[in-house]
This record gives sequence, C-alpha cells and structure tokens, in this order.
Amino acid sequence: MKLKALNIIFSSHESFMSDLKAALFENKTSIDTTDSISFDSPDTYNKIMTPKKLQLIMAIARLKPESINHLARILSREYAHVFKECKILQSLGFIKLIEVGSGQKKQSQPILAFNYDLIRVKAPIEEIFPITEESNRILLNEARVS
Repeated sequence: MKLKALNIIFSSHESFMSDLKAALFENKTSIDTTDSISFDSPDTYNKIMTPKKLQLIMAIARLKPESINHLARILSREYAHVFKECKILQSLGFIKLIEVGSGQKKQSQPILAFNYDLIRVKAPIEEIFPITEESNRILLNEARVS
C-alpha cells in the first residue's frame, strides 16, 4: 500500500512570490501541486508544530472525533486549549473545522484538510511523522525488515 504524505516545505516569502509570478505570468509550473504546506524556515515550523499539535492531528486522523469537545474528552485535555490549537492547525492548513448539527447543538468537527497518512518534513534532516494507524504499522514493518 502506498502512503500519502503531507509535505512540509520551506520557502522564503520572496521565493514563494517569485514562483507564483512565474506560474501566473510566464506560464511556468514551478509551484508544487502535491499536498504541501510551506513555512518560511524550519525554526518557524518547530516553534508552531509542538508535540501536542501533532498529537491532535494523530487523534483526529485515527479517532475521527465528532467535535472539538469530543476530541478534548478523548485526550483528557481542557476544551479551551484544544479549541485554540485546532484553530491554529486550521489556519495553517493541517485540518478543517466543519459545522455539524443544527440550532444550539451546532458544533465544529475537526477533520484532516488533506487525505494524508504521514507528515514528511523536507528539511536537511528529513523527519516523518506517521499520522494514521496504517502508516504507523507499515513504517514499523519496514523498519523490522531493514
């Protein structure tokens, strides 16, 4: 089975704007169309992507919570903290928050923004974070075989 990766790439604002200009005005396709999220530096990524945020992404992928409140209960964390981190992950493009229910029962359900099994950080030292149970199982089996 082939795993789908969400690639974390690093590109300065100037480089991104240059690529965008080339794609729009010079009909060049230098912009990566694979599932990716760009940060300006590994330092910025490391400041933002804490272990608790990775835990949230894994829990969303593996447990498919009905709401942010449900996610907070599963992880035994305070709702306010989980809500704040979900909003940050949404703004960065890792997850989506969709409205479910109606009337006063309306809640936000966190889902992955892309269909991905792992996060690959494309830095000088590449890091891979298995997000789904399937990716974890496959990577562990490959490590045993190697």
